[in-house]
Amino acid sequence: MESENGPFDALLLDMDGTLLYTLEDIRDAVNEVLAQRGYGPYGLEEYRLGVGSGVDVLLERLLREDASEVDMDSLAREVRRRYAARGNPRTRPYEGVPELLDAVSGAGLPMAIVTNKPQGAAEGCVKELLDRWDFAAVVGADAGFPLKPDPSGSLHAAEVMGVEPGRVLYLGDSEVDMRTAVAAGMVPVGALWGFRDRESLRREGAWKLVEHPSEVEPVISS
Repeated sequence: MESENGPFDALLLDMDGTLLYTLEDIRDAVNEVLAQRGYGPYGLEEYRLGVGSGVDVLLERLLREDASEVDMDSLAREVRRRYAARGNPRTRPYEGVPELLDAVSGAGLPMAIVTNKPQGAAEGCVKELLDRWDFAAVVGADAGFPLKPDPSGSLHAAEVMGVEPGRVLYLGDSEVDMRTAVAAGMVPVGALWGFRDRESLRREGAWKLVEHPSEVEPVISS
C-alpha cells in the first residue's frame, strides 16, 4: 500500500461526525439538562459547530458569556450522565461507513478509534452500532489520556495496533482531528460528511479530503 506519504498499515478513526452521526442525540441530551437550568434550547447548527473538543468545551461554546455564572464541572457531569442514560436512539453510522470498515477489515488492517466523547459513551456506541468490527483500541475522553488535539491517545492507539505513526491514516471530520494527526505524525484525511467544512480541514493540515467513505479505501490501498 504505497502513497507519497509511505505505506498505510492501519486506520485510525474519529467517532462523532466520522463514523457515526450523533448530533441529534447530543443535542437532545444537552438541551434537556440546560433547560432545567433555564438555558437554551440550542439548535443543530450550534451543536455542529460546538462539538469536537469534549463536553466541557461544548458547554462553554453554547453558554458563552453565561458560562461564568454556572458550575461547569457539575453541569458537565450531569450532561454525561443524561447522555449515557438516554442511549443512542437517533445515532447511526454514516452511509458508506459499514462498507469502509468491511473493506479495511477484509484487507487485514488494524483499526482503532480515538474520540473526545466520554469513554463509556464511546464504548456504548461501539457495542450498539459497530460491534461487527474489531477495533484494537477505543480511546475516549476519560481513558487516561489528554483530549485531542493532544496526540497521546492516538499514539497509544498506534502502539496497540503495532504500527508506526507515519504509517497510520487518520480519518476525522474536524480541525481537532487534523491537528491531532499532524501532532502524532500520522497522515490526516478530512471527512467532508461530518461537522466541519472544507476550508477548516485544509487549514489545519488535511492531506486529502474525501466526500464519501467509499473514497477512503482506495487511498489506503493505493
